[in-house]
Amino acid sequence: AALPTDIQAEIEHSVRAGRIRILIATSTLIEGVNLPFKTVIVGRRGYTDSKEGYVETIGASGLLNAVGRAGRAGRETEGWLILAELSAKYSPSMFEPLTRTGDDLNLRSNLATDEALSALRSYEEASRLAEDAIFNQYEPAADGFLSFVWLTAQTLLDLRQAGVTEDDIGTVIERTLAWRQLSEDQRHQLVRSAGTALAAFNRHDPEQRARWARSGTPLRVSRTLDLLAQNLVDRLEDEDAFELTEFVTVLNFVLADDILDQLLGLQGDHRRGFKPYRTAPRDSHIPVDIRALLMDWIRGMDVQTLADTYLMDIADETYRSESIIEFTTSVFEHHLPRTLGLVVQWVNERLAADGSDRRLPDALPAAIHYGVPSVRALNLMIEGIRSRRLANAVAAAAELALVDEDLPLRDWLTSQTLDEWREAFSASPTELGDLLTFSRTPGAQAVSSILEGSVHEFPIRETNDAIHIAATEAEIMFESDVPSPASLQVVASDGPVGTIDLADYDDVSLLVGLGIPLDVRIRRGIDGPVVSVSLAAN
Repeated sequence: AALPTDIQAEIEHSVRAGRIRILIATSTLIEGVNLPFKTVIVGRRGYTDSKEGYVETIGASGLLNAVGRAGRAGRETEGWLILAELSAKYSPSMFEPLTRTGDDLNLRSNLATDEALSALRSYEEASRLAEDAIFNQYEPAADGFLSFVWLTAQTLLDLRQAGVTEDDIGTVIERTLAWRQLSEDQRHQLVRSAGTALAAFNRHDPEQRARWARSGTPLRVSRTLDLLAQNLVDRLEDEDAFELTEFVTVLNFVLADDILDQLLGLQGDHRRGFKPYRTAPRDSHIPVDIRALLMDWIRGMDVQTLADTYLMDIADETYRSESIIEFTTSVFEHHLPRTLGLVVQWVNERLAADGSDRRLPDALPAAIHYGVPSVRALNLMIEGIRSRRLANAVAAAAELALVDEDLPLRDWLTSQTLDEWREAFSASPTELGDLLTFSRTPGAQAVSSILEGSVHEFPIRETNDAIHIAATEAEIMFESDVPSPASLQVVASDGPVGTIDLADYDDVSLLVGLGIPLDVRIRRGIDGPVVSVSLAAN
């Protein structure tokens, strides 16, 4: 789950192509990834903790999901699930979870736990001593409940523009899963906590509480982000004009005044640094300049170079790579974009309300998520290029070729050939596949129109040694003896005429791959040869 998206894509492509026959993964794989495996082996379903005893990580529902990953639909009639439990001896109870029915697999609300209810009691006690107790950190389910009360209150206000009462909130709570699973006394506790949270809601400024309620983060996090947003607004007013469109420049400005440390402090878990070795205590961290690491990430430095640059204090090379991947995934791809995204949104809203024409780039959080320094590279990632290395390489090549910013990158790419892509971008087959999908003509419906009986014409890019077109009948085939993906050649009776444009490659390759009989004819058009494709007559 923590692997970079481009590495995941390469693995999945290799599995589907049959080059990888055995895949070892965490239990995340059973959540719904459909890969062509006949057999799923579950190495263990839990572990033994010195304090908690046996901790189950793959329960009955997880095993049923694992069964669903075994066997390839349309290719096999059965799939195998093997339990390789590290037990002293075989026991029939190993397979008991597989015998359960839907009625046995009950869902439990996170609020219907002793931990959550204890946290709500702590909140009630703290509220008697301090009005801002709702901004303390509580157990996650309790935090979520308090935020839910605020969101419900704000939503009701938005709908009817009238005051919200405890009865209004209670009516909503009575329809939750937790309400059905709690005892009468526990229900009363839930109502009391909701009433205290509503009172805190009513005490706060309407604009502030609306922002915090809609943020989707715990209330303590929302309040902190709001303060950071105001800090940035004040700094922008005092700052001389500077370029607010370059991601690296803006990020350097935004991260001043220890903002990065404050954002990292909101995570509330151990993903705030790097341990020197795998079994080191959670609070044992090696010194790493996280800000410099982040700046190199957004400049496009690959994860292995990041690991070798910043984590040399981790002697184990495997753990070094693992650490950087988990950190960048957790912090750079998820936590920072989410929290900084709210800050940027609130900064721009305040600037607009103040009549300022300055704005922080709305795309800055996305640039951090993808780890790219330019708008071009970001657009490539957003439109389906999964490799940040490739996106940065294409964007850099376009800048070096002085491609006009107003020219769609798709047009520049399709003016080239697959071989030129391979050489210019050092692209793998999976990366080339993403580029071909990106380069597809927007809104093209060639496949559906041909399958419905229409005739569709595609331009042909003539080869350097193109022959005179004397025949009208032709065939479309993949070029032989070349790396995948191969060019699509249009071949007449007396030899190759040319290749299908890259803008049409995805559609035509799908038609060829379907294996249905096609009527293919070529003719000389105004701008060069074209090929018309339709279903062959019966």
